[in-house]
Amino acid sequence: MMRPSGAHTHPSGGGGAGAAAAVVAVFFIVAYVVKYIITPMVSLALDLIKVLVIAGGATVALGVATMVAVVVYRLRHGAPVAPFRVLQAPRVQRPVQARSEPPAVAAPQQLHVHFHGVTAADAEAIRAIIDPPRGT
Repeated sequence: MMRPSGAHTHPSGGGGAGAAAAVVAVFFIVAYVVKYIITPMVSLALDLIKVLVIAGGATVALGVATMVAVVVYRLRHGAPVAPFRVLQAPRVQRPVQARSEPPAVAAPQQLHVHFHGVTAADAEAIRAIIDPPRGT
């Protein structure tokens, strides 16, 4: 029941036991989530970062070792250590030759078709349109 207290009313009764219990429950839920869900995820992310840093460092070290090996090789064999140059072979103009053999894919020599539900005269007319006589 509400008691009037000046300009407005306040609820009567109970202390804050329900609210305190809710705060404690939320605290334990958050602690559980942090301990069993967020902490392993953060640990996993940190381990992944470690792996990526190690792999990147190994790649850079391999690249540096390769460059040192190339420089040492060039110094020992009397080649200058100047940057590499791309050499292009001179272009040879090849003569165009006429083809004597037929093309790889030739036109079909005959056409095989099926006409269903057509009379013989209609089939002959269609065949005359598709494959006209070649003697003319």
